[in-house]
Amino acid sequence: MEKGYQILKRRRSLKNNFIILLLLIGVNTWSFNGIHDLSSYSLLPRGVYSGPYTFGVGTYFTPGQSQINIPMSFSFTPTRGLELGAGLKSRWVNTSSNFPWLIFGLKYKLTSHTLLTNVLLGTSSSTSNGLSVGLYRHQSMSSHFSYRYQAKLGFLKALTDDSWMAFELEFYPTLKIFNPVSLEFGIITSSQANEFEDHFALDFQPGILVGIGRQSQVVTTVAIGGVGSRQENFRVQMVIQKTL
Repeated sequence: MEKGYQILKRRRSLKNNFIILLLLIGVNTWSFNGIHDLSSYSLLPRGVYSGPYTFGVGTYFTPGQSQINIPMSFSFTPTRGLELGAGLKSRWVNTSSNFPWLIFGLKYKLTSHTLLTNVLLGTSSSTSNGLSVGLYRHQSMSSHFSYRYQAKLGFLKALTDDSWMAFELEFYPTLKIFNPVSLEFGIITSSQANEFEDHFALDFQPGILVGIGRQSQVVTTVAIGGVGSRQENFRVQMVIQKTL
């Protein structure tokens, strides 16, 4: 009896410490640095697609705010293991430009990872450029469970907020409920080299993935940000992707 009580007490202590840790982290965090939305033409964290052509369109917005973002992408695979892509980052709000960025990039399949490289180009004098490099990996543990992770480094003003470098780490465990529906839970953290603590972000992004046919997918997610002056209570995102 005494041993069981000690185990229960230890579990409660770990739980309380974890909650306190989240609160302490949340003091100086806000949701998503620029590297998250602007560092890739691909609308979803994925490796090289199997089909020769892939089209994607999405939207993300924060309820209660007037800005709506609508990114679009196109990619093709000229050879096996190599994907070339381009995207348009649009935002619809009271602004001088509704199409502030173009982005071009490539994915190259290595032995166990996929290399990611993207160049972001501002289309007006008010938008800056960016450069990102990263690695992606997908691992299937069983027929129902898999995970994906992605690590990116960002350079130039659009991705770094005046620092010389920014980074982002993403982890997505995914559980297939039944064909074609899966659930995922994203854990995303990012910051930059200068003023690391002030730019540190930790976000949780649960989502549902629904396959349509053999090569199409609809992904809907809700991002829950930390506590801070630039916090987003939550952000809704939907992506529709079609591979031919």
